[in-house]
Amino acid sequence: MNIAEQRGLNENYARELLELHTLGVDNYYRQKDVIEVAKALTGWTVQNNPKYPVGFLFRERMHVLGPKKFLGRKLQRDRKNPLLEGEIVIRRLVKHPGTARFVAWKLCRYIVDDYPSEALVKRLASAFKKGKGDLKTLYRAIYKDPEFFEPYYYQSKFKRPLEFVISALRVTGAEVDQPGMALQTMALLQEPLYEQEDPTGYHDTAEAWNDPGVMAVRWQFAMNLATGKLRGIKVPEKFYQGLHPRIPRVWKDQLARRVLPAGMGEKTSRIMDRMMRRYLEGKPNPKVTELGPYILGLLLGSPEFQRQ
Repeated sequence: MNIAEQRGLNENYARELLELHTLGVDNYYRQKDVIEVAKALTGWTVQNNPKYPVGFLFRERMHVLGPKKFLGRKLQRDRKNPLLEGEIVIRRLVKHPGTARFVAWKLCRYIVDDYPSEALVKRLASAFKKGKGDLKTLYRAIYKDPEFFEPYYYQSKFKRPLEFVISALRVTGAEVDQPGMALQTMALLQEPLYEQEDPTGYHDTAEAWNDPGVMAVRWQFAMNLATGKLRGIKVPEKFYQGLHPRIPRVWKDQLARRVLPAGMGEKTSRIMDRMMRRYLEGKPNPKVTELGPYILGLLLGSPEFQRQ
């Protein structure tokens, strides 16, 4: 009995390869396939000696010997190169039509829409197969597909917390001396940076993030960023340069063009007009540095800014 058999097989490692990165949950394979993949991948580890760079390392003494069978076919054995068994598993998965469909569907969901059409997924799976698993080929196929440009898909995706926070900082040209408040906001929005323990990663669909409770945190962050209430983060005054010096009522549209490239919806525009009228009743001649941040906060918290 070798070291791998003494310690037990890492079936989780094999199942994650099959479920998350290639075939999908319980597609095409059975439990015995999971076990065989786990055996084929024994000995695959990392170099953790501090004297050397971290990288892949194959430890032959940890590899499970003996014949193996995956997806109904034997794995070629090479006593001089037991690493070959794991490589065959990966190559077989890359060529499998189930991998093509699953990877195409995941990327469509991530890039195009939470619920991509079956026709689009089918075309992209075909591109994945023709490209022999080359992801660059698949990305090009997505962006060149006519359906990608359908109005239905325009801004159909909802920003994850990371995307929302970073896009707000970028569009305002915010000066970030201390990122603590931004990181704290992401944690409150339930996407703490680099802290997802689940191998599936963070969700990338709207239903996971479009919740009234966390939306309130987004609105608060938007207003605090705009009004300079985030320690270590500041929107520079030059962001407001170019606004009409004497007509505050046009600042909304001028700033919207900077923050919302796709423009505002009628409902958002009406709500902002009403909020501005209330503000101007108390300060009929505000300075840009007074009213501008207030408008900016409303724009960053608007439904339009939450869309990708």
